[in-house]
Parts: sequence; structure tokens; C-alpha cells
Amino acid sequence: AFLSESVGFLFMNALAVTCRLLLVRRYLTTSLSQVAYTFDAGPNAVLISHNRKAAALLLQRLLFYFPPQADADLNSYVIGDKTILQDAGIQNVKDIEALTPPPEIKDNTQTQKYRGDVSYFICTRPGRGPVVLTDESRSLINPETGLPK
Repeated sequence: AFLSESVGFLFMNALAVTCRLLLVRRYLTTSLSQVAYTFDAGPNAVLISHNRKAAALLLQRLLFYFPPQADADLNSYVIGDKTILQDAGIQNVKDIEALTPPPEIKDNTQTQKYRGDVSYFICTRPGRGPVVLTDESRSLINPETGLPK
């Protein structure tokens, strides 16, 4: 649940806590939950959406709250599957600056932004899944020891 204070919550860094609170605010202003979150092996938030439109709206919100430095290269700030930028209506850093405040900000007053606090966003899609390799030379694992090559 979004509001639980499980063990994972206790180990989040300040940026991850901020991201979580912004997601909770979004979650509480909608009737359906469209985004899930978890954490990788460290304090990095991993946000998941099964719906491409919800993912594009999420990226807009994240870029609104966590814009890059003014001199940032968008290709270095959003990496991976960049097609979602098109869905979010973003072609360059100026488009990020022009984003309107999210609807959960009722009075559109000055909102705190965390410029430069996020190093980059990685956008991905589900892959094709596991593949059986017939050519063992392509494997990343030694077939005899089971250890990485």
C-alpha cells in the first residue's frame, strides 16, 4: 500500500521519499491506481505503469517536479526508450520548462521543484523475456561453474 511504512520505506534516501510522496499525492487524487513503485537493490525508485498514457503523464509529472539543469542534454537526462517523450509532448528541455503544474496542485501557486536532484530517468518497455541460447559463446554465464564469465 502507498501509505505503509514498511522496512523498505525506512531505507529510502530523501529523494526517494520525495518521489514517493509525490506519487501518493497523485494516487490520492485519482480514482484508480495506475502506477506502482518498488526499489532496486539501492534507494532508486522504480516506477511501473501498464498503461502507456499513464506512463506519459507520470513522466510529465516527474519532469515537472524534477527538471534537469538548464544546460542539460535531454538525451542524457532521459535515456532508454525515448519514444515516451513524444507521447508526453516533450521534444527538448524547453518543453520541460513549459510543462503546466499537475492537476493535483489546486491553486497553481509556486511549487517546489527539485532541479538537478535526479541524475537521469531510464525509460524502458518490457522485453521479449528469457531466451534459450544455442550458442554458449553468447552466454554471460560460464556453463560449467554458473558464475559470470
